[in-house]
Amino acid sequence: MEWSIQNGALWLSVKGEFDLSQCPALREKAMEQIEENGINRIVFDCSGTTFIDSSGLGLMLTLYKKTAPLGGGVFVKNVSPLLMPFFVMAGLDQILEIERSEGNRHE
Repeated sequence: MEWSIQNGALWLSVKGEFDLSQCPALREKAMEQIEENGINRIVFDCSGTTFIDSSGLGLMLTLYKKTAPLGGGVFVKNVSPLLMPFFVMAGLDQILEIERSEGNRHE
């Protein structure tokens, strides 16, 4: 996991598999930034993500529920065609702002 603050948003980048093994560290970093630094926008960069399971999707939804009331949200960038069906099956394409890796925003 890599993270940075850019333009007032927390950027999280997951390389490889975004699964249960990655979620605790991501959740801890995100909650710390939300609670201690007032971050209300979280951007997941999936350019290096090869797989996402329900725990990764669930974390995104949890963080959306935490940031949306603060006037922010969760944004997912660089989603490959292999990952997009997971977001659609979970219904997150209707909730989160998702940008496919080819640069087309999914609405």
